[in-house]
Amino acid sequence: MSARKSEPEGRIARRTFLRGIGLAATATALDATSTLLTAGRTATAASLPETTGVASAPLVMIWRQVSDLNRCTTFVTGTTAFPVVDRQTHAVIYDGGSVLLGFGVAHPEATHVLVHPRPRILNEPCRFQPNPASTIVHIPVAACSQTLPFMDQDGHHSSFAAPSGHDRTHTGRRLQQIADRCAAANDAMDTQMPRVETPVGALELLVSDLPRATAFYRDALGLRLLSNSTRESQFDLGTIVLTLRPEPTGMMVQFLHKTGRLRGDWAVLQTPDVDAAVARLRGAGVRFPSGIERQAIGRVAYLSDPDGHSWVLWEPSARAREVAYYPPLTRMLANAGMERAPFM
Repeated sequence: MSARKSEPEGRIARRTFLRGIGLAATATALDATSTLLTAGRTATAASLPETTGVASAPLVMIWRQVSDLNRCTTFVTGTTAFPVVDRQTHAVIYDGGSVLLGFGVAHPEATHVLVHPRPRILNEPCRFQPNPASTIVHIPVAACSQTLPFMDQDGHHSSFAAPSGHDRTHTGRRLQQIADRCAAANDAMDTQMPRVETPVGALELLVSDLPRATAFYRDALGLRLLSNSTRESQFDLGTIVLTLRPEPTGMMVQFLHKTGRLRGDWAVLQTPDVDAAVARLRGAGVRFPSGIERQAIGRVAYLSDPDGHSWVLWEPSARAREVAYYPPLTRMLANAGMERAPFM
């Protein structure tokens, strides 16, 4: 009977390291989402800068890469009950109340890049890579007295968390506003249309250096800072809130970035003029690896933050009016006070 080969002294096995990352990320999600909507009580509310960068470009889509689209659809339907607004060969798009929520499978012959904004640079490598450094926070319209984190079968993090009625900070008021607007939209909807009972309220990203990440989103991207503390920074994305939190384990985010796993999620900011937006951001030191790409539904430009989290600037074309997610997207922009025409 041969002896099991042991790991070299001083080296951590890859499987053990990955397991540690998963456990650390889960622990962080449990702690982070429990304080996400109340941490503003102890954080210092920051001054709100003038509109610069992409502060006037609202977040309209959040995308996640999954391993099995049918299994993903079953899970999303069972947990959030989001109505499907567009189903494609390699992707499905849901009405998330405040933003569109999309799930796609990586495929070397995928053509869904032509019907939703995704720069081609994000298509490589064409294999599933879960991203435990991102959490989507849902705000239940019904009463919810506790935070409920959960994960799908691929290990993506999400949670249910309701804003506290006693939270009078910028962040607390913003989240309550998101919940109230989604509830009002439900009441105004046709009775035959599915209601959105758990709208997306926030996107949380883990970062390796909180002061550096805060400076990037505040100074380079020009997002409005809602609150800032040693534990988290929160920004207004127009439709939802962005929360940055320090990684629970050293070099976790760096490892995820180097292995390409941060590309499993990306967020889309809609802008009426991608040329002007790119010019402003380049002036602030932001890099665009593939420049501006032209697609059937418009022009897109890919960028990433200092840790490698992916963002997309999207200037929609007239053809974008033909896609199935056009009506809910325009409703979301109107609810967020972005009444300008979303498509050129």
